[in-house]
Amino acid sequence: MRIRTCLRALATALPCAGFAVAAHASVFGTLGNFDVVNDTGSVAHGFEIELEDLHLGDISDTFGGVGRGFPSGRGFDPQLAVQRYGAPTVTEYDAGGGIFGVRVT
Repeated sequence: MRIRTCLRALATALPCAGFAVAAHASVFGTLGNFDVVNDTGSVAHGFEIELEDLHLGDISDTFGGVGRGFPSGRGFDPQLAVQRYGAPTVTEYDAGGGIFGVRVT
């Protein structure tokens, strides 16, 4: 009986295990200075980060935010340069049930 319960739980969890990994890009660095690499195998335009338990007033600065300027274009060599998509947008969300935060896109 115990083995059957464990096998059933494993059979339910295994198909779901690959979904979380396949849908995320790799993130390198700390929250103050990080890079996002698209290693999902599909085209992506920018990224989104959600910071739970924060309000808009808790975000003091974002790279490319108001008054900071933000580079655009592909630079000198389109084959090697990083594509920039514009200044970030910071919005507050409330998912209900006490879950809230800030979304930076």
